[in-house]
Amino acid sequence: MGLPRPETEIPQGTRLLDRYAVHDRFDGGGMASIYRAWDERLERVVCVKLLRTTMAEGSGSTGNTAVYRSTYTHFLKEALALSKLQHPHTLRIYDFGFYGDPALPLEERSPFHVSEFLSGGNLDTRVREGGPVGPAVAIDVVEKIAGALAEAHSHGILHRDIKPSNILFAEVSGTFVPKLADFGIARSAAPLGSGGDTMANLTLCSPRWAAPEQLANAGEGPSTDVYALGLVLHFMLVGAPLFDVPRIRDTFGPRLADDGWVSGLVRRAGLGPAVEPLLLRCLRTNPAERFPDAPSFASAARSALMHIPTPVSSRRTTGPSSSPVSSS
Repeated sequence: MGLPRPETEIPQGTRLLDRYAVHDRFDGGGMASIYRAWDERLERVVCVKLLRTTMAEGSGSTGNTAVYRSTYTHFLKEALALSKLQHPHTLRIYDFGFYGDPALPLEERSPFHVSEFLSGGNLDTRVREGGPVGPAVAIDVVEKIAGALAEAHSHGILHRDIKPSNILFAEVSGTFVPKLADFGIARSAAPLGSGGDTMANLTLCSPRWAAPEQLANAGEGPSTDVYALGLVLHFMLVGAPLFDVPRIRDTFGPRLADDGWVSGLVRRAGLGPAVEPLLLRCLRTNPAERFPDAPSFASAARSALMHIPTPVSSRRTTGPSSSPVSSS
């Protein structure tokens, strides 16, 4: 499969699958363009996610055919993974199709999926704009995302890209409800110690939020997602990523070597004697030493966070450099 013909933006008013009228493009990242559309049959706003034929600058990929093939495969897997999941805190998918000239083979058109439209933004933006969150909010997010992960893991699906920008919010009667999105690099669990898809790991993961086994292209399991959820909890409490450096590759060696360097970063944040051990266990280099699953981590997080009454700190935790963040 080669690259499909370069697509233009989907024009306003385009009807997809004979029912979804595209309104506008409102977001997008390295892999996909995101559109708001109107479901003419059920009279509701929906979200259309269209795979890009070229990777956006800064996404960490090279834009070549091999990368596109891997991305295309993972995009199809995302739709399949979401179609199996029914948890209330997982983004719901409604439909799937291909955009482009109908005369072309499917592999030369751009795949898209249609999902529920969430209007409450994402956790990354909310924390970066509003600062650290309080314990009650942090507990709520961790418990609900842990529930979504538990269902995915029960189906043998690893998310592999847990990060604040992939935790979206639905606004329901003035309440913001977190939902786990972007299963674009999800895959079935591999036995610990086995190799993986190097292209998928090194090109498509988000290294700032990745577990050591992802960086090392080693076997992954539920504790891989638990590691990332621990990083998300730190981000909510502190207001900045644990690995807050301009050159994220500079952290790979220390993160893979042992627990000492990461432990130093956690302690530097001043989260206190209840929260520090929680994160230190969650962020172990050895997956076998972490919480075994998301619910056990969420339960321990509730117990630990009940001891802190206010947002912990607005201080930024730094790694090898204190320069501003330049990449994800």
